[in-house]
Amino acid sequence: MRLTEFMDSSLIALDVKARSRNEAIRHLVRLAAKSAAVRDPERFLREVLAREKLGTTAVGEGVAFPHARSEAVSQIVVAVGRLKNSVDFGAEDGKRVRLVVLMGTPPKDIARYLKLLARFAALMRQQALRERLLRATSAPEVLRAIDQADSAAEEE
Repeated sequence: MRLTEFMDSSLIALDVKARSRNEAIRHLVRLAAKSAAVRDPERFLREVLAREKLGTTAVGEGVAFPHARSEAVSQIVVAVGRLKNSVDFGAEDGKRVRLVVLMGTPPKDIARYLKLLARFAALMRQQALRERLLRATSAPEVLRAIDQADSAAEEE
């Protein structure tokens, strides 16, 4: 299972303007709604925000993974945003977030979704990958960086 199998360059936004965690999440849900997988964007947004209230989805080092299991999506959907200015997601390490990976899954596909989330989280611990994503100038460049890091991790 490769991460980029679940990604599309049309669902990657560089230099997202957001002043808050909720604003960043709203932007990414609107982006994800370009996918036919998102059947009800408003419901999906409510569920992602409700999940965020349970506890931050920031994993540290400037990365967050807002997500939800939702009937509002028909299949796993991933949207990636790089924030123009960092925002506070309440990360335990105190670092503000610049890289946001929004994920949604229908409840029936939870096992694959959890594997995907764990794999993304593992890759984003790599400083080299985070730096590449922060320097990327295009969505295809983001996909290449993630795919190369994913491929290298598979070989280990």
